[in-house]
Amino acid sequence: MTAIIKRHPLVSFFVLANLLSWLAWVPYVLSHNGLGVWDYTFPNILGTSQLLGMLPGAYLGPITSALIVTAITGGAAGLRRWGARLWKWRVRWHWYAITLLSGEWARRVAKYIESDIWRCDMPASVLLRSARESAALTQAELGRLAKTSQSDISFVERGQRSPSVSTLERLLRASLHSLVAIPTLGPDASTTGERIASALALSHADAALRAFIDYSDALQSTAGTDRIALALARPARTGVPVWDAALAALVDHWLSEAELPQPAWINDDDRFLGRLTEPIEYANAPRIGRADIPPAFLRRNVALERGTLASV
Repeated sequence: MTAIIKRHPLVSFFVLANLLSWLAWVPYVLSHNGLGVWDYTFPNILGTSQLLGMLPGAYLGPITSALIVTAITGGAAGLRRWGARLWKWRVRWHWYAITLLSGEWARRVAKYIESDIWRCDMPASVLLRSARESAALTQAELGRLAKTSQSDISFVERGQRSPSVSTLERLLRASLHSLVAIPTLGPDASTTGERIASALALSHADAALRAFIDYSDALQSTAGTDRIALALARPARTGVPVWDAALAALVDHWLSEAELPQPAWINDDDRFLGRLTEPIEYANAPRIGRADIPPAFLRRNVALERGTLASV
């Protein structure tokens, strides 16, 4: 092995870098963040699970393989030269700026491209995940009930597999839900929660508000059981408490107006805030008076003007 590395140092470096990186990435790929084979989910840090799941492998592979190849081909003197280059800080300032910013901007662009913040339809992934979480089932439990594997459930929920209608119906029945059609093209609560969460993850507060208003329009334009149906699916948390409370308040507002029964999720404790909070705070904007806030929003301490619910 040593002789091969000495004869082909560059090829050896790339082979070792890939092997060591993938060795570190395998747990992440097998977890719920990847294929869903391993019953583990990497925690989010700074809004992403990749800091713990992917970043170690990105450094472990190249740096360790460079260390090994340098030690074999250059010996102790080579390692000293390599170490000295690692700590060479005197470079032009713009290289620091490029290094610090390029990765983050690339991540944001990629996330924006693959996000669904402008979509109003409900893909099978959102539908199944909402039904499963509403039934308080894990992916493994739903897999046993539906006589399928946990990895199959994970593939569908991450949008990597599009199930047939019959398969989706079977999975929904196992989570005590049914697939129904209602005469509206508007989004429901679960889809809106996903759109808002995607927009907020990209710091697009205006897109989050647009999704919120789209849902308000959908509720306002339907009546009776159709309006109830748009509110039944429990939305996942958006990651920002005021928006979670605002979604619950919106459903409360439009269903109360029509004296319709309300879903239980809108009364979850964490959908009530401790103090009056605006979903979007604009600089130099006047404070919203309590008289201008609809009762359903005021009860949850969400500072949203009545006029915001009008279609724009």
